[in-house]
Amino acid sequence: MTEKEIHERAGKIRGAVLRLTRLVSSTLNAAKVDAGQIDFDIRRCDLGQLIAEACERQKDTSPNRIFRIDLEQLPVWIPCDPLLIDQVIANLLSNAVKYSSPPHPIDIAAQVDQQRVQIRISDRGVGIPDEERGRLFERFFRARTAVGIEGTGIGLHFARTIARMHGGDVDALAREGGGSTFVLSIPKEEVWQHER
Repeated sequence: MTEKEIHERAGKIRGAVLRLTRLVSSTLNAAKVDAGQIDFDIRRCDLGQLIAEACERQKDTSPNRIFRIDLEQLPVWIPCDPLLIDQVIANLLSNAVKYSSPPHPIDIAAQVDQQRVQIRISDRGVGIPDEERGRLFERFFRARTAVGIEGTGIGLHFARTIARMHGGDVDALAREGGGSTFVLSIPKEEVWQHER
């Protein structure tokens, strides 16, 4: 085999292993959430760094995808469990990649108000039918636009559950011009401290 062929095959193997790992991880996490056994360790985190690292990992398996990141509004510190929020971000990025195609970029942007930080992940993909958006976060539910695309219907349910454990949420919006925007919201540090 040529060096190029070896590189391509190694990339396919790496992608398959990553998909299998995510599947096992999401299944185990869903079971832990149900049993109330998931570890939850809130501390001050650099959310921008978590997002950058998640994008880099996604590029390893999707090197032809462009991630446009705008986190200028993001505070330096956010109270969260970094391992769990990393899984939420990784899930949302992975979905954006799965349900859209190159050369369209994936946009990741931060917005901040007095209460919350919002991370908006937007794609230009197949979108979600309006009548199915309300069920999107139900466990095992998959929209009809997901036919033929691998997935279990566990990831978004897990993502919303984790966000709500943080006092936040995950929502799905239609993106103007086509595609979807998923919004992860987390309370700001001063709001978290006040509520605790």
